[in-house]
Amino acid sequence: MDFETATLRSFHELDNLYVNLLSDVKSGGPIWDDVINKGSKLFAALRATVHASNAFFDAIQRLADLASKTPGGSKEMGAHFTRLCMRQKRLGSQVKTMGNQLITCMVNPMTSHVDEWKKTIAQIEKEHNRETKRARGELKRALAETNRLRRKLSKHGNGGTLHCRQHSGSSSIGQGVGLGEPPKSNHMSSSTTGVGNSSLAVKAQSAMHVLDEKVRNIEDIERAFIKRLMIEERGRYCFFFNCLSPVLVSVRTLV
Repeated sequence: MDFETATLRSFHELDNLYVNLLSDVKSGGPIWDDVINKGSKLFAALRATVHASNAFFDAIQRLADLASKTPGGSKEMGAHFTRLCMRQKRLGSQVKTMGNQLITCMVNPMTSHVDEWKKTIAQIEKEHNRETKRARGELKRALAETNRLRRKLSKHGNGGTLHCRQHSGSSSIGQGVGLGEPPKSNHMSSSTTGVGNSSLAVKAQSAMHVLDEKVRNIEDIERAFIKRLMIEERGRYCFFFNCLSPVLVSVRTLV
C-alpha cells in the first residue's frame, strides 16, 4: 500500500458511505410517491365502497319497512332486516372514518412534504459538493507538497549516503602526505549536507502535519454530511409512522 492510499483510506471509506447513503435516499423518492398514489386510490375505493354499501342497505331498509308494515306474519323479519342494516351502516361509517383518516392524516401531509424532502436532499448534495471541492483542493495541494518533500528528502539522503561511501572507499590520506602536504578534510561538506537534510526533515514533518489536518478536516466534513443524511432519512420514516398511526387506529375499530 503506497503512502497516498494509506493516508486517504479512511476518507475514501467515508466518501463511499456518503455516496451509497445518498443513492439510497434518492432511490426512495419514487417509492414514497407510490405510497401516496396508492393511498389516494385506496381512499377513492373506500369512498366508492361505502357509497355503494349505503345505497344497497338503504334498499334493504326499505324492504324491511315494507315487511314491518305488512299485516301478514313478516313483522319480525322486517325487524331483523332493520337490525342488519343498522349494523352494516355502523360498519360503513367506520370505513368512511378510516378513509378520511387516510386522506387527511397521511396522503395530504405526505404530499406536501415530498417536495420539501427533495429540496432538502438537493440542498445537502449541493453543500456537500461545495465543501468537499474546497477541502479536496486543499488536500491535493498538501499531498503534493508532502510527496515533493519526501522525494527530495529521500534523494538527499541517498545522495549523502553515496557521498560518504565514495569517500570511505578511497584513502582518507591526502596525496601529499609524506611529501609535506596535509590531508584534505571533507568535514565542512559533511556538515553542510547534514544541516540541509535536517532542514528538509523539518519541512517534511511540518508538511505531514498539515496533511494530517487536511485529511481530518475532509473526514469531518464527510461525517457531518453523512449524519445529516441519516437524520433526514430517519425523519422521513418517523413522519410516515406518525401519519399512519391514526389510520391504524381506525383499522383496529373495524375488527
